[in-house]
Amino acid sequence: MTKRFYALALYLVKGVGPIFYKKLVDYFKSPEEVFKASVQDLTQIVPKNVAEAISHFNFEEAERQWEKAENLGAQVIWYGDDHYPDALKNYDFSPPVLFVIGKEKYINFNAIAVVGTRKCTIYGKKVAYDFSFALAKSGFDIISGGARGIDTQAHKGAIDAEGNTFAILGTGLDIVYPPENRYIFEKIKEKGALISEFPFGTPPLKENFPKRNRIIAALSRGILVVEAGTKSGALLTAQWGIETGKEIYVVPGPITSPTSKGTNELIKKGAKPVTSPADIIADFGFITPKQEKERITSMSEDETRIYNILDYVNPLHLDELCERLQIPVTDLLPKLLKMEMKGVITQLPGKFYVRSK
Repeated sequence: MTKRFYALALYLVKGVGPIFYKKLVDYFKSPEEVFKASVQDLTQIVPKNVAEAISHFNFEEAERQWEKAENLGAQVIWYGDDHYPDALKNYDFSPPVLFVIGKEKYINFNAIAVVGTRKCTIYGKKVAYDFSFALAKSGFDIISGGARGIDTQAHKGAIDAEGNTFAILGTGLDIVYPPENRYIFEKIKEKGALISEFPFGTPPLKENFPKRNRIIAALSRGILVVEAGTKSGALLTAQWGIETGKEIYVVPGPITSPTSKGTNELIKKGAKPVTSPADIIADFGFITPKQEKERITSMSEDETRIYNILDYVNPLHLDELCERLQIPVTDLLPKLLKMEMKGVITQLPGKFYVRSK
């Protein structure tokens, strides 16, 4: 069995939460070694009942979960993996194991969470879609919770912008909830990933959705709350964002609208009101879609090819650019220099290139 299998098995042991899990692995060096340890050794880290649960663990459930993952094309990643999101590694509450279906590409550093009420208005739907579309076009990954209402519109906007979007679910990945979002979930797999901390078969339990909100907050650099009543779960996401040092953005709404009472209250408490995606883009130093279009129209055909391969976040080395463009380095360097002089790309140390912000 692989290290990931034992990581999954330890995650399934009753009583082993995130803190105990990480302490055990740090002490015994790997999940597999934890299972090899005696009860006496385990009790140096965890209470006796948890130590006995580890010692007598039946691996059949882990095998069922592993088989389910293989059948669904899912990955089981744990915090010791390179693929585990860096943004989650700094928090005690982070789940030691994540279940993921989607692209090999994971959430980049410039990710915005777009959240809000399930019972949104037409205004809220349009704003969530428009903001997500524009932000995705500008290079942001869009994170949301895959739920009805604002979440759905956020994912749709990012998908239509051909950007990356990630749904952090409050169920097992084999549970399609809400059922009407099946098609959207399939598109999300192509444009990002479905992510859950809950094992396969976990139904949509009410208590699990606030748990996933902390993951949404931790993975993002900023949180946009579009519409939220006074009891909306989106306010919990915003609170987690505040506690983890994230910028909170809020779309103002009518003072008479129940779905804006929570958002307007956030503004009173110091959240940043925004009326355009450009407000958020400016905070992070990104250019607007209009500026992007102006850039592209000013470039030659060869320059446009180069520009389209690059992005704002992930630098490409000169050698990789040559290989992907099928252009000799002697021909490519003058083009890159010209683009640098135009201010549309930036050369980083080590002959790496990115789009200029």
